[in-house]
Amino acid sequence: MLIWAGGAGAQTPGTAKIAIDNAPPYRIVELQGGKHTFSGIYVDIVRELAARCNIRLEFVEVPFRRALMMAEEGQSDMMLGPSRSPEREDYMSYLVGDLGRENEAFYLSEGALDIHEYEDLAGMKIGVLRGAKYFDRFDNDKSLLKLELGDYPRGVKLLQRGKLDALIMPVLLGDYLVARTKAFVRKSTYQVEGRASHFTVSRRSPLMSRIGELERTLAEMQTDGFIDLVKARYAE
Repeated sequence: MLIWAGGAGAQTPGTAKIAIDNAPPYRIVELQGGKHTFSGIYVDIVRELAARCNIRLEFVEVPFRRALMMAEEGQSDMMLGPSRSPEREDYMSYLVGDLGRENEAFYLSEGALDIHEYEDLAGMKIGVLRGAKYFDRFDNDKSLLKLELGDYPRGVKLLQRGKLDALIMPVLLGDYLVARTKAFVRKSTYQVEGRASHFTVSRRSPLMSRIGELERTLAEMQTDGFIDLVKARYAE
């Protein structure tokens, strides 16, 4: 949780804890020299946001669902990229201005038939990220066979081994993983517009007092082109 050195009114920066999962290219967690390194679209953007606001950052890798729980319990200060939902708004404040949205697609194992419409999902074993939200019809459909996963890279491995028929992922994330793992999987014809992604602040974090500053700075970064530059770099 965020700690301010020097107490109220101090000019020294605070340290904000951010819990993230490995979801490239948005949030990339790698092990190098025995230590975790953190990068990705959202990580690079929040580093610049923090630098402009004079805030130090501490990253910790946890599964996505655990990151949600940490925000709810006040054990972390921010999340990077969750979509909006009424239950999440109970414990997180969403910064004004979203980070964009993209289609959700189903990535298919080698032997699976293509998905042309929603009804084709019936009878398929579908991998989903534990705690994630995709689109209302799918999220609320209790008739589908869904297998919850701790992270997307594991889902791609299960697809390759034929343990899943399909894995739902945001298109940029899915294409990124498939290209870098050289996985022999296909993307469904059927796609659905996904939810907008956001930066959020835990309502139990002292960082709540700086919401206005964070929102103004994020808007400036959009206007001055920094956010587009980051997105373009990871699209290469």
